[in-house]
Amino acid sequence: REEAREPRAGDKRPRTGMSGNECVYAPRDGGDAGDGGGGAGGGDAGFASAIMRDSMSHRTDVTWYTSLVARKTSLSALLLGKLQELPGVWGNRGQVRSVEFRQGNIKGESGEDDDCKGSERVRWGVAWTYERASDRCAACLSDAGVRPFRVELDGEEAVRRLGAFVDGFREHELRRSSVERRSRSDADGAEDGRHRCLTVVEARFGERDSTDPPATHGNLPQDNSSLPGCGHFLLDIFVISDAKTGEGSAAATIVVEAFCHTRLGESMARKIAAQLPGEVTRSNRRWRRLLKRGLDPG
Repeated sequence: REEAREPRAGDKRPRTGMSGNECVYAPRDGGDAGDGGGGAGGGDAGFASAIMRDSMSHRTDVTWYTSLVARKTSLSALLLGKLQELPGVWGNRGQVRSVEFRQGNIKGESGEDDDCKGSERVRWGVAWTYERASDRCAACLSDAGVRPFRVELDGEEAVRRLGAFVDGFREHELRRSSVERRSRSDADGAEDGRHRCLTVVEARFGERDSTDPPATHGNLPQDNSSLPGCGHFLLDIFVISDAKTGEGSAAATIVVEAFCHTRLGESMARKIAAQLPGEVTRSNRRWRRLLKRGLDPG
C-alpha cells in the first residue's frame, strides 16, 4: 500500500498516526484499499459508493447527495456503474450531476498569475437525487444530432407532414400533441413569442396522465420506476413560420429540442430526429421512390 507510506499530497503531512479516514479506506469484499478504482474496494470511489448505500436509507430526508473524487476513472465507475444500478436513481440523467473542479491562479511562464492556463490539479464532483426529474429538465436537454433546418412550406403544411411522420414511425409507437409554446433557442420569437409545437413521446407513456405516480411499465428492461411522466425521452418540434417572402410563397424553420432522460432515450430520440429533415422536405430515399411512382401517402 504505497499510498499509506507516502506523505499526503496536499499538505505533505505524514501518514503515521492518522485515522483510517485520513489514510486509506478499509478494503471491502477483498478489494485493495489503495486501488482508487470503481469496485467495492477502497479509494475515493469506494467512499462514494458507501455514501450511495447509506443514502438509500435517507432518500426522503436529503434532496441532493454529493461526493468528490480525485480520479477520472473513479468518476466513470460511479456514473457508468454504481449510479446506473442505484435503486431509485437508475442512472436517470435528470437525477445525476457531475462537475469538474480545476484549481486556478497558477503561475505562468512569465511568473504572473495565468488563469487561462488552468491547472493539472483536477477534482470531480458527483451528485444524485431520488426525486423524479421534470419532463423538460434542463440537464437532459440534448441536440439529438439535428440542427434547425429551413423548409419552403407554410407552417400548417409543415405541421401536417410532421404529424404524418410521427404517426407512421415504424420502430416505435409514438404519441404526439400539438400546442403553442416558446422555444428555448428562440431569442426574439414571433410577436407573441410562441410557436406551433409538436410534442412527441412514446405512446405507452403518453397514454398516462402526467400527474400519475411513477410506475414500472415492464415493457423494456431499461424501464424503471423513477422515470418522469414522459418516459425515456420527450421531443419538442417547433415550427417557426417566417414572414412571406413573395406572392404565394412561404417558409418555416424546424427546431428540435430533445430531452433525453436515459441512454435508451437518447438513442430513440436521435433515430427520430435524424429522419425529420428528409421526411419534411420529402428528399429522402423513401420519398424519392414514392414521388417517382407518382404516389403520395400523405
